[in-house]
Amino acid sequence: MISQPSIDKRQIDELAAMRFLENGENVVFLGPPGVGKTHLASALSLKVLSKYRMLIIDETGYLPMDIQGANLFFQLIAEKTSTVFTSNKTFPQWNEV
Repeated sequence: MISQPSIDKRQIDELAAMRFLENGENVVFLGPPGVGKTHLASALSLKVLSKYRMLIIDETGYLPMDIQGANLFFQLIAEKTSTVFTSNKTFPQWNEV
């Protein structure tokens, strides 16, 4: 049962089917602290984790990165099939990361 009213249950069911891994797609959870982003990302990682290559990046933008850190971060995520992100920053704010 989903207790966060802003979440679309159909979207969560679709994510739980894990088709995004087969398609090599990424998942991004955005929202302010305390709305369940980390919980959702963790729940996805427990779903048959041994069968998939997936990376979870929690709280993107929590700490600032210099250009070298950003380059290393890109190399890390570019090697994975699918990546799940959580952040309290909106997409337009990601250039500040």
